[in-house]
Amino acid sequence: MGQTSLRKGLANWDAVKDNAMGSGLDSSLDIPAGRSFNTIEQSGTLDFLAHRIRLQPRSEEAGVLAKLEEQVDRLMVRNYGDVDEVIAKFFDKVENQSKMEPGELEWVILSIQKVVYTGTDMVTSLYQEAYFADRVQQDEYWAAYRSNEIPISGKITVADRQAFAYDKSQDARFFYYYSYLLWRKVSEKLSTLKDLQRTLEFQRNRTQKDQRYS
Repeated sequence: MGQTSLRKGLANWDAVKDNAMGSGLDSSLDIPAGRSFNTIEQSGTLDFLAHRIRLQPRSEEAGVLAKLEEQVDRLMVRNYGDVDEVIAKFFDKVENQSKMEPGELEWVILSIQKVVYTGTDMVTSLYQEAYFADRVQQDEYWAAYRSNEIPISGKITVADRQAFAYDKSQDARFFYYYSYLLWRKVSEKLSTLKDLQRTLEFQRNRTQKDQRYS
C-alpha cells in the first residue's frame, strides 16, 4: 500500500473510529509515568509491543483496544469461518471414530490449501500497511513534539512536549495498532493452517503407504 492511500486512510480515521470503536477517543491522554519517548525514537518498525502497546493499558485506552480487537475477531470469523467449520466437522468425526467418506481427508487438505494460497498475498499487504502505519505514527508524534503550537504559557518542559505529542498522535497510534493486530492475526492463522495441513498430509501419506503394503 502506498503512502498516499495510507495517509488518506488516516485522514478518514474519524469515520473508522465511529464504526470500529463505538465511542470516540479520550483527548486528555498523557504520557504514562516513567515513560520517556526520547529513548525509543529510533526503535525498529513493528517492535512496538514493549514500547507503545502496554500489556495493561490505561483505563482511557483499554476500551478502545478491546473494541478494535472485537472488530478484528469478527473479520477473522467472516474470512476464515468456513474453513474452521470444515476442520471442526472433520475432527468431530475423528474423535467420535465415525466412518469417513472416501476422499474426505483430501477435501479438508484442499480446503486448507485454498485458504493458505489466497491468504499469502494478504499477509504481505497487511505487513506493508502495518510497517508504513508505524512510520506515520512516529512521524506524527515527533512532528507534534517539535511543534511550536503547544498551548502552555511560560517555559515548556520535555514532559509537556511528550504529553502534547502523545495526545496529537493518538489516532495514528490506534490506526497502527489496528493494522498490526490485523496482520498478526492473519499471519498466525495461516501459520496454524499450514502446520495442520502438513500434519494431515503426513497422516494421509502414511495411511496410503500402509494400505499398499497390507
